[in-house]
This record gives sequence, structure tokens and C-alpha cells, in this order.
Amino acid sequence: MPEESVLILSSDGILERFNENGEQFGEKKLLQAVKTFWSKAAEEMCRGIFDTVFSFGNKVAWEDDATCVVIKRLRDSTPGSSNVSKWSDKKTIKLQLFVLLRALMR
Repeated sequence: MPEESVLILSSDGILERFNENGEQFGEKKLLQAVKTFWSKAAEEMCRGIFDTVFSFGNKVAWEDDATCVVIKRLRDSTPGSSNVSKWSDKKTIKLQLFVLLRALMR
């Protein structure tokens, strides 16, 4: 995973959320939301995506479970410094991880 890249995992509850016109949120709108929150930390990005999806569904009760996972690789270090761990000869990487789960209780 290259520096400053993001991995988004979502459940069908995110992609298949409907609005009042019967349109699904879908992958294109998810990509737009990711672009909107790209510069934010993983938690802010995940919460922003959830808020966007909830608003798209006219802020009515969720009809399905919804999960969003954001893994964001940070810049490894400042220029000129070493990223080699003092405990091994492996390079260390910095990640942010945030998971937001909205379980539907029936």
C-alpha cells in the first residue's frame, strides 16, 4: 500500500442505501464521498462517509446493517530519517484504522 493511499471497505448496507426516489447510493457516490474526505484522518473520513450515506437516505432509519472500514497509510517519516525499526531490520509503516459499524437490531 503506497504512502498516503487509502483502502475503504464497506458492506452492502452502505452501497444499497436508498433515497426517496428509489436510487441506491452505489459505488460512484461512495467514490465521490471518499474524494470529499480524502484529506481527513481515517476516523473523520469514515464518519463523513456515514453521514453522507445517511443524508442520501433522507436521514430515515437504516434498513440494513452498515459497515465502513477506512485504512489510511500515512507518510512514513520526515525526509532523511530512517524508517527501519529498532527491533528488526524491517521497515515500519504508519497506518490509521477506523471501523464504524451500525448493526440493525430486529
